[in-house]
Amino acid sequence: MNQSNTVIIVQARMTSSRLPGKVLYKISDTTMLGVLVNRLRKVESKCSLVVATSSDKSDDLIEAECNRIGVDVFRGDLNDVTGRYYHAAKLYNADIVVRITADCPLIDPKIVDYAIDTYLSVHKTNELVTNRLPLSFPDGMDVDVFSFESLSDAFLNAKTAHQREHVIPYFFEEHRNILNFECPQQYFLKIRLTLDYKEDFDVISKVYKMLGPELTLENIIELYEGAGDVFRDNQQYIPAHYYDSYNNAGPFLKRVSVAPSIFHR
Repeated sequence: MNQSNTVIIVQARMTSSRLPGKVLYKISDTTMLGVLVNRLRKVESKCSLVVATSSDKSDDLIEAECNRIGVDVFRGDLNDVTGRYYHAAKLYNADIVVRITADCPLIDPKIVDYAIDTYLSVHKTNELVTNRLPLSFPDGMDVDVFSFESLSDAFLNAKTAHQREHVIPYFFEEHRNILNFECPQQYFLKIRLTLDYKEDFDVISKVYKMLGPELTLENIIELYEGAGDVFRDNQQYIPAHYYDSYNNAGPFLKRVSVAPSIFHR
């Protein structure tokens, strides 16, 4: 894939059922969305960055925030997120799409780089490179990489509301070839840094203030190992049986182990 155009697309909306307006919650001198965008700007791979929100009036505030922090914004369907991704990717002439959700404000840019590099090396035999099938990194370090061609297939053929809203289930449920890179230790069951509840916001805010805007995955793991109480407030939201559906997925899902230290050598 020489001279390919890679576009990071961040999905964001104000109408979260569990924590409305969460992406614009204030943290230090910016918002959760601002923190995420600043972190994604540190991705070293050559790529464009766009926030994909909906055309619903409630998301006028997200467009205003994107204008404030100087990032491109695309507006599309509120519920058909697969369609929103497709039309955004088409507008930006994407060959490769990197999917990030706005509820992952502390994602390590090195993980994004690793996912892109891995996709470029395996794209001939894998339609999707991800770290969420299953998750093993701390929740909130989630990234998916796929081609525009594969996204077009999902856009045309995804039938269920679940597939249309969450994009990635189509690849898994239709048994597309997937490479999932995983931590040797299951940090997903220990550290939760995704933003769905008020307790998540409290934990994310504490971690961000303690480690600063340049924090890394290794910093987070070191903090957990030295001061685990920081992560206690949202532990009740970690699902106990998360891995059950992936243990016998089939040969289409290839799972490889990657040590966290690889991202910061």
